[in-house]
This record gives sequence, C-alpha cells and structure tokens, in this order.
Amino acid sequence: MSGKRMIKKFIVLNDRRSGNKAKSTFANLVLSFFGRLAKTNTKFVCKGSFDRAKDDHDAGLTPLKSKRLIIAEELKALMTLDEAMIKQYTGGAGVTVEGRHLGSANTFRYVWQAGFMLIFNEGCCPKFVVGDAAFAGRMIVAPMRSKFVARELTSTEEPYTYKMDKELAQHFPTWMSSLADLLLEHFDINGLDEDKIPDVMKEWQKDILADSNPIAHWMGTHVQITSRPEDFVVLGQLHALCEERDKVSAKEFLRLGKAYFSAIDNVTVTDKTCVKVSGVTKTVRNVVRGALFQPSTSTSSAAEEEFRKGLEEALGHAMPKSRLPWLRNPTTGCSLELDFFDKEKRIAVEFDGPQHYEFPNPYHRTLKEFQQQQYLDRLKEELCERHNVTLIRVRACGDVEDEVSHALELMGENLKV
Repeated sequence: MSGKRMIKKFIVLNDRRSGNKAKSTFANLVLSFFGRLAKTNTKFVCKGSFDRAKDDHDAGLTPLKSKRLIIAEELKALMTLDEAMIKQYTGGAGVTVEGRHLGSANTFRYVWQAGFMLIFNEGCCPKFVVGDAAFAGRMIVAPMRSKFVARELTSTEEPYTYKMDKELAQHFPTWMSSLADLLLEHFDINGLDEDKIPDVMKEWQKDILADSNPIAHWMGTHVQITSRPEDFVVLGQLHALCEERDKVSAKEFLRLGKAYFSAIDNVTVTDKTCVKVSGVTKTVRNVVRGALFQPSTSTSSAAEEEFRKGLEEALGHAMPKSRLPWLRNPTTGCSLELDFFDKEKRIAVEFDGPQHYEFPNPYHRTLKEFQQQQYLDRLKEELCERHNVTLIRVRACGDVEDEVSHALELMGENLKV
C-alpha cells in the first residue's frame, strides 16, 4: 500500500480443476480493498499492447501512476507475456517510468509503485520465454485448489471442495478492516525469502514452467532422472536423437534443455566438465549430471487401440497417452505414462490388462515384477489424486463395447462431482 516495491516478485493465480475456483472472486475482493489504487489491465502485460496505443506515446503508462496493483485477468494461451517489461517493473524500489503525450512536448516521469497479479485457467498459460531464469525467479504461483459447487456437499467430495455462496461479494465491504489486519499480520518488511515460499507453490511453479517447455514431453519419455552424479547425458547428443530436432534448432534446444533440467531436483547442468566416455576422459560441454538417456518404451496393445478408438468416438475428442512432469517414479526418476488423458477435464483412464491384477501372467516372470507393477499402479493413483486428476481404471474383458460403456459410466459419475 505504501508503494515501495521492495520484493522482486509477481504473483500468478492458477487452478487444476476446471471451473469455479474463485480466482475472479478473489481478484474482486482485492480490487475492493485497493480501490482506486488498483487497476484491471490484461493487455498491458502482453507483447504488442503498446502498438495498439493510438492516442498517445505513453504506452498506456499515464493511467497507472500511483497504482499499487495491476490485475491481468483471463489471460489466454494465444497471448504472449512481455517478460522484459514485467521484469523491469518488478525490479524493486526506484524503478522510474517516463514518456510523453502525442502532439505535446510535455513529458511525465514517476516512480513505478504497482505489483502484478496474473490470472489464467489451467491450460491457458500465456506464452513466455522458457529458460529466462530471472523471469522464472520472480514468479510466485498461488495454487487455487478450492472448488465451489452450487449444491449440497456429499461425503465423497474431493479435497478442498466447498459449497458455493452466490451472495459472497455482498459481504466484501464489511471485510475490509479484517483483511487489512490479516495483511498487516503477514507483512514482513525484510521481504520474501525463498525458504518462506511453501513447497506446494514451488511445485506448481515448476509445473507451469514445464508445461510451457515444448520439449518437456520428449525429455520426460527419453531421459531417466537417476540423481546419481556419475550418470550423465549431453544436451547436444540429446538434440541429435530428438525426433523434433527439425522444429527446434540446436541453440534453442540447448536453452530449453537447461530450463527443463533446472526445475528438477538433484540434477545439475554444467557448461563444461570432464566426463569418462568409453574409458577415456574428455572435456564435454553442456553436460547434465544425474540423468541417463532411455529410449521410449511406449507401446499399445491391439486391445487398447480398439478401446481407444471406441472411447474417442463416443467422447468426440482425443484422449492421448500422456506423460506429465509430476508423474514420476521417485525411486528411479522414470516418467510414468497415462493411457488416456483429458487435460481440460483433468480425467485419466488406465486400460488394465490381466498383468495388472493377476499372477502368473505372460508379462511378469517373477512375483517381484508383478508386485512392482502393482506398486506403480498405486503410485499413479496417489500422484493423480495429489494433482487433482481423476484416475479411472477399466479392466480389459475382450468386449470393446462393454469396456467403453463401463468407462463412460465411470467418467460420467466422476464428472458430476
């Protein structure tokens, strides 16, 4: 409220359960509290916005003098953030803004005092330069985990589900003093240290950075995270192996690769280091330690493909195999795969053959291998629940129509929640 920008951060509100997460309601509460000191301006944080300012040369800056908060709502995936501008105006105290009006020699100059709040739905993250460490370091992600439903709650609700109060905004005027007390209680004049940011906020930030990286999926299916410093891969060699190399230059792959691995614990990227190759020590550039190359082992049975065809025809849209940044075996670092995934509805389907629930079976040679399969199945369920993804399991029975009908029935039950 004082206008002294001591913390070099901006905040992002994001969700993982489509619809009714109260992001806009929270933004309206904050706008009510800041009053004339806050302004909603989505275009201002996007590239190309200044080109549309036809009436002046101030790039839309004049109306923002003395503002304390800029809220950019309804950001979309087709938009591109102006990272340079956001970094400049979140640079701490003393950032100066200046310009002049069209047709006038008069200039203006003032100290920037506003913070940024960016709001977008899951899957709608605007484009930004992946690998910009300064930009990523200033991003704080607030997980909007709660979901509000316009009905009575049941005993089978997902975590963080609450009954919607459609009259909530009417109470805002009476909450202002309590909100001020809450902000003062948590105000720290010394700023925000990294160790004070909750782990869940760091995790959500990593997911946003990973989802924005165009080579993240390929990395997840072809690189195993071992966390052992003696294991390594070379980014230049990974580019040569990547099927998408025609779309991504070697230089761009290097930048995106460094960004991808920088978000993973116990993995380091060094510009130049000595490694042993075939018994010979060599100096190699852009080495990633704590990882190994693993060829993709994604396969589908004929039964699964028949089920896929029937399910996608019934739904009217694709449900591709997916490997998500957080879906990893914590022991080996290997990424796990969902057979079917609807990103928008955050619902996944696993098509389980007998090797998932019967032993002996043709796929597992030992009981230990079968038990490992069951462990991975449970792990998927736990990780999906933790990340608000509804996971449905369909047992293969040999009748595609029955399998698809059962899946649709389960999906319908879950989507009603």
